[in-house]
Amino acid sequence: MILNTIILSALTILVLFLSDLYYKKIGRKIFPLYYDKIDRIDKRLSELRNLIRLTMIHNDKKSFEKLQKEYSELYNKILFTKISVNSIFLLPLIIFSILINIFLKHWELWLPPVNLIIFILGIYFLVKYLIAILKSFYTK
Repeated sequence: MILNTIILSALTILVLFLSDLYYKKIGRKIFPLYYDKIDRIDKRLSELRNLIRLTMIHNDKKSFEKLQKEYSELYNKILFTKISVNSIFLLPLIIFSILINIFLKHWELWLPPVNLIIFILGIYFLVKYLIAILKSFYTK
């Protein structure tokens, strides 16, 4: 039972990793408009960060608040765009969990694999988006 759980966990992580790599490679071909929009907004965000730094140096609170508001609106917009584009990763995982349930009906492990896959999926996306958010926050 424990060995089956470990094997299932390893397979789930492998499917997550491979689907992540696969959709990053073809993501621009599938969603070119979204990626162009993301690139444009990223460029504007970097300009806004520089302007915010300048207004902080010069102590211009009125401009700072205006730029900060625009920055937060654009950041939220791009974050939800990235999440919606990346949500296509769920398709191979849903197929994978259905196949696991079909094959594991013969064993006594019908419900635990579904919970395990959902748990690993949640942890994977939580860590992935947390790293992406922290990386963009600290690097720029």
